[in-house]
Amino acid sequence: MKEGIFTAKQVGERIKERRTELHCTMEMLGDELGVNKSTIQRYESKGVDPKKNYILLSIAEALDTTVEWLTGQSDERELDTHTRIKSELDKHISEYINDVTSYIADEKHQELVTDILISFIDMFGVFSYHFGKAQ
Repeated sequence: MKEGIFTAKQVGERIKERRTELHCTMEMLGDELGVNKSTIQRYESKGVDPKKNYILLSIAEALDTTVEWLTGQSDERELDTHTRIKSELDKHISEYINDVTSYIADEKHQELVTDILISFIDMFGVFSYHFGKAQ
């Protein structure tokens, strides 16, 4: 673990480094983040305040890395397998819940079904964890 946090400019350099490493264009990254190319250019040239986690979380996710690496708090640029799988699973669960609730017109019923599905998914996770440890 490194000491200190990068400057905004250093964070921008890390963003560019990772984007280039992944053969990702500014347009591609911008599309992933929902911003235009000029915003990505600004992030890379002028930097991103390392305290702006709400921006860095999205960038880190899009670049398949961590906020800690982007801000210089870690040398580990790659996500570990557990984190990758959890992120992918979370994405699929979210899509499933959206699909199921899209068939329900009433918003209150959508919330109820969402709460029930999330409870089942949480219970499944707890059971899987404990049964996995028992073996």
